[in-house]
Parts: sequence; structure tokens; C-alpha cells
Amino acid sequence: MVDTDHFLLTARYVVSMDEEGTLYSPGYVAIQGSRIKSLGLVDDAPDEGKRIDYGNAAIIPGLINSHTHAAMTLLRGVADDLALDDWLENHIWPLEAKFLSPEFVRAGTKLAAIEMLKGGTTLFADMYFFEDEVAAAAKDVGIRVLIGEGILAFPTVSAKEPGKVFDHIRNQAEKYRDDEFVRVHIAAHSTYATSEDQLGKCVGLSEELNLPIKIHCAESRKEVQESIEKHDRSQVAYLNDLGLLDTQIRLVHMVWPQDGDWDLLKRDNVSVVSCPQSNLKLGAGIPPIARYLDEGIRVSLGTDGAASNNNLDMWEEMRLAAFLVKGTSLDPTKLPARQALRMVTIDAARIWGMDEGLGSLEPGKKADMVVVDLNKPHTTPTYDIYSTLVYAASAADVSDVFVAGHRVVKEAKITTLDEESVLGEARDWAERIMQERGNV
Repeated sequence: MVDTDHFLLTARYVVSMDEEGTLYSPGYVAIQGSRIKSLGLVDDAPDEGKRIDYGNAAIIPGLINSHTHAAMTLLRGVADDLALDDWLENHIWPLEAKFLSPEFVRAGTKLAAIEMLKGGTTLFADMYFFEDEVAAAAKDVGIRVLIGEGILAFPTVSAKEPGKVFDHIRNQAEKYRDDEFVRVHIAAHSTYATSEDQLGKCVGLSEELNLPIKIHCAESRKEVQESIEKHDRSQVAYLNDLGLLDTQIRLVHMVWPQDGDWDLLKRDNVSVVSCPQSNLKLGAGIPPIARYLDEGIRVSLGTDGAASNNNLDMWEEMRLAAFLVKGTSLDPTKLPARQALRMVTIDAARIWGMDEGLGSLEPGKKADMVVVDLNKPHTTPTYDIYSTLVYAASAADVSDVFVAGHRVVKEAKITTLDEESVLGEARDWAERIMQERGNV
């Protein structure tokens, strides 16, 4: 890591996202080591630390991407404008069978981590393969990660024997027990690609190690119908019968909940992770975020992988979610800007059980924060900072990013490694993939 110090940051706005919604304008944040020492109005700022005055800017908590497949940046744009099953079965899975390796995953994750950090995301929840490589790449770049080794009913490149994946997850939980940047969760792929026996083992492992579970669920009408035909119940009801809804479970996508699912989803331990851009692009449908919020169901946002999005931009995800809620409910007052920002900061941290240290700017919390430059035509004027951040700002407006007190982005440039070398490696992989495409 580079550029660590005792900092005193000042800006026109310090957006705390604490429970009271405290806004300091103009404000300061004092960082000591890896944590926030104090924050408040500029007039009350202590005379200590390396002072950086960001001027017309907003300092906000780091954004949280609650679901992605980071290494799939190397498959960005390789197969677009296709139905989900065609996209997966005829394009993505054959390419993964050919190219997936620890080297592929590390290269793709580094590329993803740079993209996310430069856009203000400081924590992402991953689901893929060779997740130790994901952890290593994330630490190299300086971003936090929740790793999730993909659990499928058939052999994968990182688990030739499907049953062995649980030993691997148990080892990861021990390996990263005290790691500052890496946490572990249980990543079951889906009800259609993960066996019933494996899903049962996920419950046991979750209880044994106190780990949350994440699973793709109700993404398409086709998979919902197949569940009803095979199990005589919805995917949510099926998971409930297997005990998964008694765990700390995160249901990803949830575009097509069934009538009987709503009461099951209202449990405090159950959360929905919506990925609206990916769902729209794949023609899966519009997730009913408005009703989730009306029903009191906890919701956070994710980008999904760059092979189906095609970026890892949480600003776009947040803005689209707010617009979809307003448009589908025909109520422009729903999901106001401040609440939308909570969905990718403190609410997301709470969903992952990490809100004691992350998700808001408060004394004692970890110094994960993002500086948003407001000196742009599209962010001028600013009457309401939440409105500007959610409806006008973009990833390109991020100037600086701090993670655990480390200044990992400085003046829109990564400080932890050579970005051009990472881009060059990604281009090399793309060249190999393009050569193979003629044979896929």
C-alpha cells in the first residue's frame, strides 16, 4: 500500500450516511491510521494531520457492490444481445471451460478492482472460481472483497470434485479469519445448477462458520417455471423448505417472485440483491424493487458481472434503481435520492453484517471514503447534495478514494500498482479469446 498517513480532509460536503443522516457543510473528516478519528464542520476541525482541501466536492462512504463476478471483466462484450440461457450455455460456459485458470481470474479481478475503485466502490461481493486469486488480486489493488467460491453440482475448474468445494470454503474461512480486506461467504450458484444435497450442506456450513449465503434466484421466468414443474413450488419456497431461509441469505436478482414468496422474504435474515442493469440487458425483466421496499424487504444493489452488464458502475445501478421504482410504481416520491444512496452504503453494509465498521462516516469506523468532484457542468448547480450524487454524478467524477486509511486513488489514478500493465495483460487475454472465438 502507498500514501498512508494521518489525514485531515475538508470539502464542501461531508455526507455521513449515519442513522440521523448528518450532513456537514462545509465539513471535515480526520483519519488516523485505518479509522476515522473525527468528523464535523470545518470550523471545528482539529489542527493536525496532512490537510487536503478538496473544495467543491463531496466526501461520502465507499460504495458497496453486493454482487458481481469480478474476473468476468475479461469476457466483457464477448457475447451480447442474447437470451440468458443462450448467453450462458452457448457462449460463456464454453469460453470459461477453455480459459478459466488462476491466472485468468487474477488478471480479470485486478482489472475489475481498478474499475470499481476508480468509480468509488470500496467493497464487492464476488461469486466465481479460484477465489483465493480474487482475494490476492483485491489486496494487490487495495479494495475489500467478500469472496464466494461458486458451488455447482458438476465439476468446475477449481473444484474437480463438487463435494470438495465445502472443504475449500472452510479453509478459506480460517485463512482469512483476521484479514483486514477479505471476508468469506457461501456462494451457491442457483437452485437449477446446485444440487439439493449441496444446498443442504450450505445450511450446515453457514451455521457452523456463521457465514452468509448468496444464491442466484428467480432471475428469469423460465427458471421459475422449471422450479414449479420440478419441485411443485417456487424457488423461494423450495429454498425455505431446505432451510436456507433460516440462514443469513442474500437472494440475487429476484426478478420474478411468486405470490407466495412475499411473506418468506420479509424475514430479517433475508435480503434481496437486485442487479437491474444486467436483468434489463439480458431481457430477464424489471425487478419489483418498489414492492420490495413497500413490503419492508431489505434490498441492496449489485452490478453482476461485466460480461452481462457491461460495466461495474454502482452509480449507474443506483440511478437506474431509483428510476425503475418511480416508473413502475407511477410514484415519483418513492426511493428518494437519500434512500437510494443508503442502498449502496450503510444498508448494504448492514445486509452483509459489516455495518459496525463500514457503510457510513462515523468516529471509530474504518476510513473507507470517496471524494466526488462537483466542479463539473453536470453537477452544477448543487441545491441538494443527495440529488446531485444520485441523479447527476457518475463514476468519472470520483477523484480520490481511501480504503482503511490508504489513499488508493489519487486525482483519479490508482496509486497501488501500474494500471497500464493490468490493462496490457487484459488485452493479451482478449487476443487469445478472440482467436478461440472462431472455434466456439
